Amino acid sequence: MVGIIGESGSGKSTLARLLAQLIPGDRGEMRFAGELVSNKDTDSITALRCQLQCVFQDSLASFNPRLTLEEQLVRPQFRLGTVAQRPQAVARARSLFSEVGLDVALLQRYPHQLSGGQRQRANIARALAVNPRFLLLDEPTSALDLTVQAQVMALLTRMHRQHALTCLFISHNLALVAQFCQRIVVMARGQIVDDFPRHAL
Repeated sequence: MVGIIGESGSGKSTLARLLAQLIPGDRGEMRFAGELVSNKDTDSITALRCQLQCVFQDSLASFNPRLTLEEQLVRPQFRLGTVAQRPQAVARARSLFSEVGLDVALLQRYPHQLSGGQRQRANIARALAVNPRFLLLDEPTSALDLTVQAQVMALLTRMHRQHALTCLFISHNLALVAQFCQRIVVMARGQIVDDFPRHAL
């Protein structure tokens, strides 16, 4: 797991959105697994979405308030072509909810009906639904209280290992990054200004 650290306004979240192709870059190019990614190419973006998923800070804003959580774990699997039949997609949604420590009955609820910690766990499950290789974590715990924060970070670490994921963890909390990341990148004013292994702290 690689951590990106920096003060507010250093460009961390902008970098996350660029990597996820949620906003266009002004110049340069992005490659994922050696392949050029273009936000003007629908096939390129679809391929990226299958491989790269995001968990953002605001779990409530990350969900559609009008759909049940089950629908929000099932639909991406069809849209990105990772399953062919609904029963498969529902089974995966149920399996992932169990894996992240949520009662499968919560799949029938709407996002606002869950607590912040439950919702972020559901957000992690949704990100894993399409079997990505890369998980982009943009301040995923900063809106949670300290106890829930520790639980969610332990869950992310376990998912990182069990699913053999590459994870990029963005935070302003150096202590948290130092605890969970093997390598640390420092950003300031939109630039990477340092890069070192955790043991160099």
